[in-house]
Amino acid sequence: MNTTNTSPDALQFSITRTFDAPRELVWRAWTEEAELAQWLHPFGVTAGSVSFDVRVGGQYRYTMTNADTGEQFPTGGEYLEVEPIDRLVFTWGEPDAPIEGTPVITLTLIPQGERTDLFIPSAWI
Repeated sequence: MNTTNTSPDALQFSITRTFDAPRELVWRAWTEEAELAQWLHPFGVTAGSVSFDVRVGGQYRYTMTNADTGEQFPTGGEYLEVEPIDRLVFTWGEPDAPIEGTPVITLTLIPQGERTDLFIPSAWI
């Protein structure tokens, strides 16, 4: 008997991370092109061709390139909610992909004195 749950609820997860940085600095790391290009890729991969229009309805796109093979991974999405320093909601997938069926990422920044908790639940719409 197959008991695999393929409902959208089964495809959700969450991440909580505490940064030793104020909320404003963490917000900039997620919303400024120069900052994002420095970290928004795994080790051994570079992020070139970075474009982020952080506003509701704005789009982002970037292409990651594997340093060893040259293989490229285009990524993009649309900003659905932008509440500066508090919350950022965007789709995550192929550039220009329809919103329907694309993963949605929600970032919530919670101040903890000079530190910041970043809470990221995911959901499919």
